[in-house]
Amino acid sequence: MRAFRRLNDWWADVWRGDPFASDLPMQGEHRVARARLLVVSCLTLINALVVLLDPNNGDFNDSLPFNLIAVFGSALVLLATRRGNRPRWLAVSTVLGDVTAVTLLMVADLVHNLPSVVLNSRVTFCAYFLAMVGTCIRFSPGLAVLSGVACAVQYSVLVFWGIRIWPDTVTPDIVQHGTISVGVQIERIATLMLFGGVCASIASWAATLRSTATHDGLTGLYNRRTFEEQLHGELLRAERNGEPFAVAMIDVDHFKRVNDQYGHHAGDIALKAVASVIRDTLRQTDLVGRWGGEEFALGFPSDRTAATTALLERVRATLASTETVLPNGVTLKLTLSAGVAFAPEDGRDRATLLAAADARLLEAKRLGRNLVVGGEPIQPTLM
Repeated sequence: MRAFRRLNDWWADVWRGDPFASDLPMQGEHRVARARLLVVSCLTLINALVVLLDPNNGDFNDSLPFNLIAVFGSALVLLATRRGNRPRWLAVSTVLGDVTAVTLLMVADLVHNLPSVVLNSRVTFCAYFLAMVGTCIRFSPGLAVLSGVACAVQYSVLVFWGIRIWPDTVTPDIVQHGTISVGVQIERIATLMLFGGVCASIASWAATLRSTATHDGLTGLYNRRTFEEQLHGELLRAERNGEPFAVAMIDVDHFKRVNDQYGHHAGDIALKAVASVIRDTLRQTDLVGRWGGEEFALGFPSDRTAATTALLERVRATLASTETVLPNGVTLKLTLSAGVAFAPEDGRDRATLLAAADARLLEAKRLGRNLVVGGEPIQPTLM
């Protein structure tokens, strides 16, 4: 009973996905994987029931092994979308795999010399559109275009094959499903490509909405929620791989004076300038987010004490030497204070590390500001 409960909990966790993942394209991939597994499982169940009730039905007997393989493959894809280190090739593979699976269903009819079933099918042909719809929530217009092109190309091959093997006499399947029309086939191919374009447009708009939801509108950096989610995932990865990790909190010194003396528009310009210095100085693998107000949060994968402190010192020095010119001609000289915490020395979870970094930031302010503090592990006081 306990083993069954553990298995059930494990599967529930797999099915739910990673609630802390801000990698929205992979969240979309996970949702598509769940829908794929549900659809394929239902079709396989129906297939199995028909085989049990009608053992002499050759079509369903032949397709049952294919459906079982599809269920197994769909489950593997679902597991892959749940992993922390998700394969980059997964999205392209699943897009092409979904399209190819529909094509293989029609190939089976062509192998049985039933071209009229393929070239006049409605239900199976519509499955192409279901495969393309899934690209809309992957936030990638390129994947949608790829899906449309793959559908058009593969169906064109089926049309060419069907025409080549079309019988000279009227057969029962032609009587049931209809004759061939070249014009209809051209319309079908064109429709597949046009629908791929529609899905690409939807995916592009979804990507825009995604950026709005995950990034700070003023600085273009991650917003606080997204930074915390990204940090959670990176900390899990660092712990799993036995790698160090560093977290920093940055505060612009005396920022209230800028707003009070020159207005909030000047404050916005100053924050953009600070964000630009941070972004240009750090590496692409580092995490940067606006924590709130004039505070910024940073994450440094695989970094140890000396390397992180040196990098933050470079950010501090660069900002101190940068002049920010306001529209009224006034020149601002900004400085920052920073506190750094390190995993696993200062803790392993997100809340503990951020609290430790914030405690060191307060220490930097007490020591006179324009300073980076990081070193011996400390026990932060949680308010």
